[in-house]
Amino acid sequence: MIESFKNKLNLKGYFTGVEDERERHKKAVEITYAYLIQFILYKTLVDNGFADFQADWESRVKEVRNALRSESYGEILGRIKGISKKISENIYKRFSDEQEIINKHLEELLAKPTNTINDVFGLA
Repeated sequence: MIESFKNKLNLKGYFTGVEDERERHKKAVEITYAYLIQFILYKTLVDNGFADFQADWESRVKEVRNALRSESYGEILGRIKGISKKISENIYKRFSDEQEIINKHLEELLAKPTNTINDVFGLA
């Protein structure tokens, strides 16, 4: 399954800018595993009723079935890419967002006349 998905990514031109065959293979494997891991996370969220993931899943399954019937295999890759986007938008926090929260907390601490260890670790 992994080899097949990797080959489909290559056929759709995901790695045309990579000249070296070994590097292209490496990138294809990395992306394939990343998509697989994200799919497992996505399906876990669907199965546990997280947010609107169940409705999203049903819609994606319907679209994939339609794409299979019409032999529009590129659309299936698009649906898979959409899963990745949904996970990124709803689950992962960007590092810059996390850093902003940390910096805000540090600014609040620095503005105080004194700090305790509990203040630093957010236990107060």
